[in-house]
Amino acid sequence: MLDAGNPMNGPTMTLTGTEGMINIEGEDIVITYSKSGMVRDDYSSFAENKYTKAWSDIVTDLIQWIEGAPEPELGLTNMLKASELNLGIYLSCLRGDKVDLPLIDDGKEWPVEALARIAKSRT
Repeated sequence: MLDAGNPMNGPTMTLTGTEGMINIEGEDIVITYSKSGMVRDDYSSFAENKYTKAWSDIVTDLIQWIEGAPEPELGLTNMLKASELNLGIYLSCLRGDKVDLPLIDDGKEWPVEALARIAKSRT
């Protein structure tokens, strides 16, 4: 799973783009394929408290931003990109086909409208 704090096991996700591919395996392995070759990042050596530290870092970034620091990584600019990726995944599942990003250039239907239309058709 990607949410709810449940651990991910095995080959979890593959993201395929026009210039490469990213494989995510479990929670700790990220393999990136591009024209430059393959890069395997292994994050399994992080301390067991990595999730606690992540939340602590997020709160620290937020406080610093409120006090005038630049926008944090979890600011609106990056969250819009992450939201679009999540919506693209949902649409891909619903359509049973690939979805091109950015979604707004799809010209057909904004993802939230597609989800609402599909949900309405099932009632």
